[in-house]
Amino acid sequence: MENDRYAPPAAAVADVVPVGKGQPPSRVVLAVRILWVSLLLAVPGIYFGIERTPAGAATAVALVFELGIFALAAYLNVSIYRGKNWARILSLVFTALGFLLLAFAPNPVDITVIERLANGVATVLDVVAMVLLFTAPGSAWFKNAAR
Repeated sequence: MENDRYAPPAAAVADVVPVGKGQPPSRVVLAVRILWVSLLLAVPGIYFGIERTPAGAATAVALVFELGIFALAAYLNVSIYRGKNWARILSLVFTALGFLLLAFAPNPVDITVIERLANGVATVLDVVAMVLLFTAPGSAWFKNAAR
């Protein structure tokens, strides 16, 4: 029977393989490298921050908190390299907050010169990386192709 209305459809069905984003542009690679350097500049701050906390449970809580933030930043760097737009936007929010804290929040009295210098350089590096990620061709790479 040719016109059997109970026959299954004859359309060809196949899995669609999504097209990858390809390699990131050189500006995105440079921005991610800058973000990694900025993250490494946070290590002295983690050390001195833990050193200033009182001994005992507060030190453990501070260490877990600092390492959690460090791990989140590392995850964001990897996600940005993989082309995740949400990671780029979240990094922009964190960079803006860091810039505002650096510019307007009073520095604690016991903060060292190394920490101040590392925080300042890291913030400048973060701003440069965000400019690279949010201008062409970096911004265009995040908007094209499926994730």
